[in-house]
Amino acid sequence: ISQNEIYNQFLLYMFFSLNKNIVIVTPTLNDANGLYKDLEVYLKDKVYIFPDDDYLTKKAIATSPELMYMRMKFLNEINNTDKKILICHTNSFLKKLPKKENLKEKIINIKINKSIKREELVNKLNEIGYKRESLVTNTGEFSVRGFVVDVFPFFEDHPVRIEFFDDTIDEIKYFDENTQLSI
Repeated sequence: ISQNEIYNQFLLYMFFSLNKNIVIVTPTLNDANGLYKDLEVYLKDKVYIFPDDDYLTKKAIATSPELMYMRMKFLNEINNTDKKILICHTNSFLKKLPKKENLKEKIINIKINKSIKREELVNKLNEIGYKRESLVTNTGEFSVRGFVVDVFPFFEDHPVRIEFFDDTIDEIKYFDENTQLSI
């Protein structure tokens, strides 16, 4: 048995015997990723990693959809009452998280027949970190063509096509990111 496996088993023992959330701070992002991958095998939806935006920007990988997904997954589940393990590296631990109210303000709820200006939707998507592309193929991307806005939301398997009629949402449908055809 390796020293890492003994450490992982100890963490699992602590997680299952204590009735509390656990925060693990590692020295580097690589250490955090390694521990996350080890524990995810055992805990699937109960272990989260929270990489730091500034650190990622400095390393020129801030646009990584996988890392953005990890941050969003954690922030989305933070109020869930289930026990969880949060893994982060020192920089992300020292950085303050946004207030819950600020996160709630950033949620975009859309539905058919809802009135919203297309440009307002585009601005909100930009504001919350979606990347504008000519075609949507990865999570965290959006594109605009006339009265159509394509968005690949986090936690969805496929992107969504939002069709406007003036300032009203006329149609919402999933589409295949490879063929760009409606599902």
